[in-house]
Amino acid sequence: MKKRVLAILLVMSMVSVTACGAKKQDASKKSEDKVRVIKQADIEEDTEETDANEQSEEQDITQAADIALTNTYTTRYEEVNMVTYPNFTFSYPDGWNVTEQDVTSQQEVGTISNDRGVTVTFMHIDGTPGGLGAGSSVSAARVEVSKVGDSQFVPGYVQDTNYADLGSFGVMKLKQTGQIDMKSGNGEVQDIDGSTAYGVLPESRIGTDDMVNSLYCSEFSFYYSAYISLIAQSPDGTFTPEEEQQVIAILGSFKVAE
Repeated sequence: MKKRVLAILLVMSMVSVTACGAKKQDASKKSEDKVRVIKQADIEEDTEETDANEQSEEQDITQAADIALTNTYTTRYEEVNMVTYPNFTFSYPDGWNVTEQDVTSQQEVGTISNDRGVTVTFMHIDGTPGGLGAGSSVSAARVEVSKVGDSQFVPGYVQDTNYADLGSFGVMKLKQTGQIDMKSGNGEVQDIDGSTAYGVLPESRIGTDDMVNSLYCSEFSFYYSAYISLIAQSPDGTFTPEEEQQVIAILGSFKVAE
């Protein structure tokens, strides 16, 4: 009898241990499942935040395309000088006005400005390749050239010369990041957070220009049977976000007049 009771108790004890073990496994499994759910929710939330940030960045990038360019400026070098040369055109929004337009036999200058004094200046300078001079021998700047927008300008023929080898163009940000004092003789570059400008240039100009020692209208021009430049600058070397988007849109509209 005692042996039967002990056997029954032993069986009950084994069943009890197994049950506890099963409950622990179930609890552990439920805990693991819960952890997985939390992690998945975090991932989904992070993904949603990332998507929202990417959409916000895309909206910032495309703002320039939404600006209404309701006015047009057209160059007049061909008309005034009665020569065969392409006219150029670019568009600009309300709030900008033509503040300078001067055409001679050797150059053309056309400037539009906003109320704060931010300017977009077109310049045509007659000359042969390499004929703009050596620039300053006293100081120079280091300028980072980076693409911030597309350009409508497509190089082609000027009379019998094809300039298609200039390649694709873009709207470039011109950020001064260094200053060189050439009088000291050591040629060392001092890092600075300098002025910002914008221009229309071939994409081959993207990179760092370590020796900018002339006016931007010559340094950041391209040769198209004459030196052509379209440069945006501000009185203090900075642009508000709205001004930046406007000048990118203006410069992006630059092209050969039809």
